[in-house]
Amino acid sequence: GKPQVVYRETIQKSFTIEERFDREIGGGRQTATVVIQVFPRKRGDTNRVISKLEPECLPEGYEALILETLEQRLESGVLKGFPIVDIKVVLKNAVFEEGLSTDVSFRAAASIGLQRACEQANPVLLEPIMGLEVLVPESFMGDVIGDLNSRHGRVEQIEPRGPIQVIKAIAPLSRMFGYSTKLRSISQGRGTFTMVFSHYDPVS
Repeated sequence: GKPQVVYRETIQKSFTIEERFDREIGGGRQTATVVIQVFPRKRGDTNRVISKLEPECLPEGYEALILETLEQRLESGVLKGFPIVDIKVVLKNAVFEEGLSTDVSFRAAASIGLQRACEQANPVLLEPIMGLEVLVPESFMGDVIGDLNSRHGRVEQIEPRGPIQVIKAIAPLSRMFGYSTKLRSISQGRGTFTMVFSHYDPVS
């Protein structure tokens, strides 16, 4: 089958949510409340999950449990289930109710709250962008550049190397399947290329 493209998800604005979980589970009522804030980070900045809770806010162990749940929730995004990247998540507050709040209720509140916050923070799908270096004789350069343009590619630099032209470009990985066959065809077998991962960008 066709090779798979590994997408990512991210958010484009900050959002704050107060999530209260309150349900009957196993014959008993369970509640928990968390306040979560999400912020977009610069592309490639990795994720940060931090707490700004007051020291006595929760009984011991609950803060770590909530942060762990938030980190796990980022592994599956809100659009297509791809990992969420370049996001900062802040646990701003939490309310523990004696006899009602449990591990289960805090995990649920944190997971649902983070999902809802991300849904409201302009989520976007990111795709891998590849860096290309294409080597072709000058007579084929026009066709090669035309083909790259048709693949949503962007030529960034062209430099001569003896009788060969070196075309440096970036293009979405999703558009590059079958490229080696096409390049051989339009350059009569005289073109070669290398391709490496460059960065993630919103799907165009």
